[in-house]
This record gives sequence, C-alpha cells and structure tokens, in this order.
Amino acid sequence: MPNRFFRAGFSLHFVNSTPGAALLYDQRKAYGEKFSIQPRLGGSYVLAEYQNFKVELAMGTYCEISRIQTLS
Repeated sequence: MPNRFFRAGFSLHFVNSTPGAALLYDQRKAYGEKFSIQPRLGGSYVLAEYQNFKVELAMGTYCEISRIQTLS
C-alpha cells in the first residue's frame, strides 16, 4: 500500500529553440536560440485532511539555464 501522506516527483522538461524571439524591453537581446533541458524535483506532504478541507505542504526545485544571449 503506497504512503498517502508523502509524494515525490521528478520530471525533465525539454525546451526547443525559438529562433527570432527577443525580450520585450530590449529587442536586441535574443532569447531561446538553443535547445535546453530543465530537470525538476519536488515533494509534498499532507499535514491534515478533512472531508472538505486539506492542508498540504509542497516544495521543489528546478535548474534552468538562462536562455538570454548577451550582447557583445
């Protein structure tokens, strides 16, 4: 029987390149020219569960490499 109070998860997000995209505040800075992989890890714990109410604590982390190209 799985534990119904604690849950953990891991995922990989694959973000494809977006050629020609730029930031709104500075159109000279290219954004998303390269393909990137973003790993994500998280967990949650049910503190209290009632018939119509549930208190759950969740936390997680992810690693995202900046996709903004700097100006030379």
